[in-house]
Amino acid sequence: MTGIQPAQPTIECYETATFNTTTCQWDVSGIHNPSLTYGSLTDIDGNIYKTIEIGGQTWMADNLRTSKYQNGDPISNVTDKTQWSNLNDIGAWAYYQNNASNNCLYGKVYNWYAIKDVRKVCPSCWHVPTDSEWKIMEN
Repeated sequence: MTGIQPAQPTIECYETATFNTTTCQWDVSGIHNPSLTYGSLTDIDGNIYKTIEIGGQTWMADNLRTSKYQNGDPISNVTDKTQWSNLNDIGAWAYYQNNASNNCLYGKVYNWYAIKDVRKVCPSCWHVPTDSEWKIMEN
């Protein structure tokens, strides 16, 4: 199939959202608050993400979509639920609902082994937030 894109997000406060097929992202006027200032970062796959300052911390404003660890090693794409459940010490990712069209809006789903892998799933100079970092953001 061609021409498939994720559903336009339903977010109160924003009037328009235009899907950019080149960047695989919704136009900032559609899902990001236009009154805020965003930074950006790029992962090893070349995906570009918006970043935002919250409570003195910098957070990604988009969900992670990489298929590689920081060192370039591929993360396994596992689509079978039984296989996913039986992975032992193997990092893996899947599309939300195993539907590739969900990648742009929702990012990829990673198992715990991918998150904890020493090769690091997050872009260079970034990490999965700790519980204490989440608490700071929440407050």
